[in-house]
Amino acid sequence: EEALHRFELLVENSRDIILFIRREDGRILEANRAATHAYGRSRDELLNLSVQDLRDPDTVGLVPEQMAKADAEGILFEAVHRRKDGTFFPIEISSRGATIGGMRTLISIGRDITERRRSEDALRESELRFRTLADSMPQLVWTAGPDGRMDYFNRRIEEFGGFVKLPDGSWDWSHAVHPEELQSTANALQHAVGTGLGHETEHRLLQRDGSYKWFLSRITPARDPEGRVVKWYGTSTEIDSRKQAEQRLLEATRRLDFLVTESPAVVFTYEVHPEPRPVFVSRNVEKILGWKPEQFAGNFENWKACLHPDDLPVSGAGSRGLWGGVVMLGNARINNTVNAPQVAPYYDIYEGLPDTDVGGQRIHRQVGAGLPSIGGACGFGHGRLLMIMMAWKG
Repeated sequence: EEALHRFELLVENSRDIILFIRREDGRILEANRAATHAYGRSRDELLNLSVQDLRDPDTVGLVPEQMAKADAEGILFEAVHRRKDGTFFPIEISSRGATIGGMRTLISIGRDITERRRSEDALRESELRFRTLADSMPQLVWTAGPDGRMDYFNRRIEEFGGFVKLPDGSWDWSHAVHPEELQSTANALQHAVGTGLGHETEHRLLQRDGSYKWFLSRITPARDPEGRVVKWYGTSTEIDSRKQAEQRLLEATRRLDFLVTESPAVVFTYEVHPEPRPVFVSRNVEKILGWKPEQFAGNFENWKACLHPDDLPVSGAGSRGLWGGVVMLGNARINNTVNAPQVAPYYDIYEGLPDTDVGGQRIHRQVGAGLPSIGGACGFGHGRLLMIMMAWKG
C-alpha cells in the first residue's frame, strides 16, 4: 500500500504527461495533472476520450500500428496532439504494454517538445543561411568538430583534389596538402585543438587539374557558455599571386644584392616623408667610398659632411628639387677615403645632365678633369629617394 502511494505521488507530480490507455480500443483510463495542463481538459474530460481523440486527424491512421508495437515491444515516436482549444503541439511519446488488474494496458509517457522543435527549426534555418553564405564566398569554407575532424566544406571543394569524404561523414584532407607543408599543417591543427586557440597557416593545396596553389588557412573556435569548443570554423584564401610576387621580389633582391655587392656601385635609399632618413645603404659603401654605413644613421643633412664645400649649393638645390618630386641627374664631388694617397681625394656624384634646372635654380656640371668620378642617378617616387653611384676614372 505504501509503495502504491509513492507511485501515485510520482505520477501525479511528474512534469511529463502520463496516460494509462486500454489496449483494446485506446480508451484513456487514467491521466495525471501534467496531462490536464497540456491538453487544457479536466481529468474527467480526458477519461471520456480515447487516444485517437488527442491525435492530429491527419495521423490518426497510424494509431493502431503504434499501439500494437507498444504492446509487443515498446515504442518511442513523435506525434502531434490537439488541445481542447483546437491548437496543436508536438509531443514525444514513449509507450509500453503491461497487464494491470487482468486488463492489457498501455502506459504512455509524453513530453511537449515545442521548444525543442523551435530550436531545431532555428538551427536548420541558421545552417541554411550559413551554407548559402559560405557557397557565395570565394574562399574554401569548412567546419570541424571539437576534435578537429572536418565535417563540412562549401561547394568550392569541387575546385580541389585530394579531399576524400569518409563513410562517417568526415573528410580526409591529408592528400590535398602539398607534402612539404603536410606535417606543419597537421601540427598547427593539432596545436589548435589541444589549446582551443585559433591559428593560421600558409600551405599549398592540390587543385582539380593536379597543380598546387598557395592558400592562407585560418581556423577559429566557437564555444558554448562554459567556454568549451563546440565547433571549428575555417577558411582557406588563395594567396598564390602574392606568393609568386614575393618570389619574384626575392629573386630581384638577390640579383640587386649581387649587383651592389660585386659591381662598382653604391646604393643609398632615403625615405623622404615626413623627414628624410636613410633606410638602406649597400654593403660595399666602405669598400668603394671608405664610408661607414652608420655615418648615414641621421638625416639627409649628413651628406654635407661628405661633400666638397664648393658643391654644397649644388647638392642643396638638388635635394630641394627631389623633395618636390623631381627626378634629377647631376653631379657634385664627394670626399673619398679609400686609397687616398694613390688617387685624388674627390669623386663626383649625380653625374648626368649639364645645366639642369632643379627647384628653379640652374645646376652646372662640376666634374674635375682627370679625377676619379662617381656618376649617380637620383629618383623620387612613393615617398622614397633612391641614389645609385658608379665609380670610374674621369
